[in-house]
Amino acid sequence: MANAKWVVPRILGYVSEHLNCKPSTIQSRMKRKYKVEISYWTAWHARHICLEKVYGSFEDNYTCVPELCRQIQLANSGSVATWSKEEGVAEQFGGLFVMYKASLYGSLRRGTTYA
Repeated sequence: MANAKWVVPRILGYVSEHLNCKPSTIQSRMKRKYKVEISYWTAWHARHICLEKVYGSFEDNYTCVPELCRQIQLANSGSVATWSKEEGVAEQFGGLFVMYKASLYGSLRRGTTYA
C-alpha cells in the first residue's frame, strides 16, 4: 500500500513545477510512472504536503505578517498596513488590512468615505 509519505518524494518535483495540479493528475502519474494505484485522498494529502514544502506551513507564514506590515509601511510612506489577533485566543490570526497611499489618496479625492 502506497501512502502519502511514500508518494511525496516521487511527486515533489512535479508539484513544484505544476502548482495547480489536481489529485487526479497525481493518481494518473503514479499509475503510469510507478504502476501503483493510489486513492484520490492519498493523492490529495501528498499534494498538500508538497505544497507545504514549497510554500511553508500556514502557521509559519502567519508569523511573517507583522514584518510584512512593517515592510509595506517602510517602502510606501503614508500607506496603512495593520494586522490583529483574535481576542482571548493565543496566537490566532484575526485579520490584515492594507491600503496603499496612492489608493487612499485617490479614494479621498473622489470623496469616498470609509466607516
